[in-house]
Amino acid sequence: MVEIPQKLEKEKDMKKIILSVLVVISVGISFVLVDNSYASSQVQQQTRTVFYEDKDVFDQSFLNDFDEYDITSDEYGSQLVAKKSFDMSILDEIDFVGLDENDEQFTVRYELAYIAEEDTVLLTVTIEGYDEIPIIETIPGLPSLNDAGEPDVMFVVDGEYLWLSDLNESALFNEVGWFSSLVKVVTKAVTDAATAVVKAIAPILKPAVRLVVNVGITILGPERAASWGAKVLNMSIDEQGIYHANFDAWQQYFGYTDLYDVVFNAATSMRSAKFEFDINNDSINDYIIWVWKGDYLNLGAGAELGIYKRWSYSDVIWIVDKSLAMTMTMQLDYKQTNIINWQPTAKQWWITGFNYNYRNINRDDLTARFSVTFNNSIMYNAFKNRWDPWDDRWDFTGGYKANFSF
Repeated sequence: MVEIPQKLEKEKDMKKIILSVLVVISVGISFVLVDNSYASSQVQQQTRTVFYEDKDVFDQSFLNDFDEYDITSDEYGSQLVAKKSFDMSILDEIDFVGLDENDEQFTVRYELAYIAEEDTVLLTVTIEGYDEIPIIETIPGLPSLNDAGEPDVMFVVDGEYLWLSDLNESALFNEVGWFSSLVKVVTKAVTDAATAVVKAIAPILKPAVRLVVNVGITILGPERAASWGAKVLNMSIDEQGIYHANFDAWQQYFGYTDLYDVVFNAATSMRSAKFEFDINNDSINDYIIWVWKGDYLNLGAGAELGIYKRWSYSDVIWIVDKSLAMTMTMQLDYKQTNIINWQPTAKQWWITGFNYNYRNINRDDLTARFSVTFNNSIMYNAFKNRWDPWDDRWDFTGGYKANFSF
């Protein structure tokens, strides 16, 4: 399920936003007619595992906001530490413990790290003084596209999804409650209204907003940051006329949550199931296998299965790791007639099939069958031990292979 989260306080508002941009299916396909001219006679089996091309994450062109900065890089990613001075007058209405009121200026330190392995950015904003004042404690973000289809960075704060590009002055004034959940201001000596704190912090955060959004654009690159329309058609069609997502599909760059099953199910006829499992016995689920079947709007009847890993910074978001790709197959029957039989030879992290000759169908008239052959005994045994006793839809046949039918 592709994720297009928006900073909202209520789940019903989240659904409204997603529906308003016409993206309500688990493969992230918009309400567009299938373009048969795009079809190719043979599905390309791509096995590239390039996660991030070697390029400068912190481009000189958007570092001019800062008085000084330092960049370090290694095989794990890159880190920027930048500083900017502000006139003390912007804090006239409030009193921060830790600052010398006799100083004419104060310095803000911006720290932004990019962890390549997890495609994650970490943002920290601190006012320097004789005591450091945290404005934004370290929060994680995923580079992706916002609800407008523009490159952005999605942060998760206190269980809420927030687009950094929404952190503008009007939003701060209008939604102080949300703002306070993101900005950790030391308020021991602050006796003024919350709006006074907001007025003071807004100009401090503007460089952080511009910095992170620009870094998100750089990380995404032109291919990932292209328009939704081009991304929608990033599929191939096989000789039987069945559409399949490519191995390097753009959906890999997004997080996955339960919310999008709710939205998809509200718009069409869909059924899903998910299976989390722990491989190191620490009571924290490391991976999840997620399956779907149903009516995929203009793509017709379809089904999909994907394996994802837990995002280290959230209990509700799962991300793609293409190194987990393994041998997968899928079949889909409509009223006992087989309409998809997909057995690719290349390993998959996400196997899909959509038959546009069968549209407006009921999910209960579909039977999806998948096989998954794990790459090693650790993954296989962990999954088998978790689900063999509890879900009879799984059949474990040995040889690291598991079959699922629903």
